[in-house]
Amino acid sequence: MKVSKTRTKLVDVARQLFARQGLDDTTMNDIAVASQKGRRTLYTYFKNKEEIYYAVIEAEMERLTETIEKVAHKDLSPADKIVEI
Repeated sequence: MKVSKTRTKLVDVARQLFARQGLDDTTMNDIAVASQKGRRTLYTYFKNKEEIYYAVIEAEMERLTETIEKVAHKDLSPADKIVEI
């Protein structure tokens, strides 16, 4: 599935803001301003903050899965694989 660059940017900016400010202290307006997109654009992709939060979690899970798969295929001991992950 092809994801638009704008949506990807919004998710990445939201991830950074959630990490820095926390979920409760980050607003949809904060995400729009930090991504240099209008609130209307943000709401085109996400209905609310909860929806963008779930998109952030999904993106992080995909990154973690990719990392685990790459390390799993390396010729390392199980202990070394765990350390690398």
